[in-house]
Amino acid sequence: MKKSINANYLFKQFFNYQLSFFLILLISACGSNSEKAIQYNDKLIALQDSVVPKEEAFMNSLDSNAGWIQKTHEQLLQQVNQSLKATERLGPFNGQNEYLTTATVFLTTYKNVVENEYRNMVRIASKNLEDISMEDDSLYTKCLKDASGKIMKATEALVDAQKEFAQENKFQLEDRMPQ
Repeated sequence: MKKSINANYLFKQFFNYQLSFFLILLISACGSNSEKAIQYNDKLIALQDSVVPKEEAFMNSLDSNAGWIQKTHEQLLQQVNQSLKATERLGPFNGQNEYLTTATVFLTTYKNVVENEYRNMVRIASKNLEDISMEDDSLYTKCLKDASGKIMKATEALVDAQKEFAQENKFQLEDRMPQ
């Protein structure tokens, strides 16, 4: 029997909204320092972007069986950890540390959400439908709201840091959805 909690739709809508912030790519630059800055930016974006398929798989699994929900949650956590470690290894760009720090904070926030709010959601979504209480439903909705708020705040900070990095290094950014 398939299970569904009414907040899944809102969760998926949040993810689609978040995805548009997540995938900011650059389009033009001038000078060799700008080219290096673009490459640096591309690396940071690629590390964040690598989380998207795992996030999407996790969200799609919330209507599935408990084993699949737990597996996709673990895969998401593994990808966030890999991206976080790779981001930390990049180091600052020409002494500019703000963008890297903000990208690291973003992924750390994401990791905390996966380990806390998402884990609670997994526990609830893994139950048989008849075993989900009103308290479970309320907690699921609270976790969804808390996760959304934390990720949106971290995303906004990341976007601001990226814009500042682009301005300092004389290149332009363009919002682009994945192909």
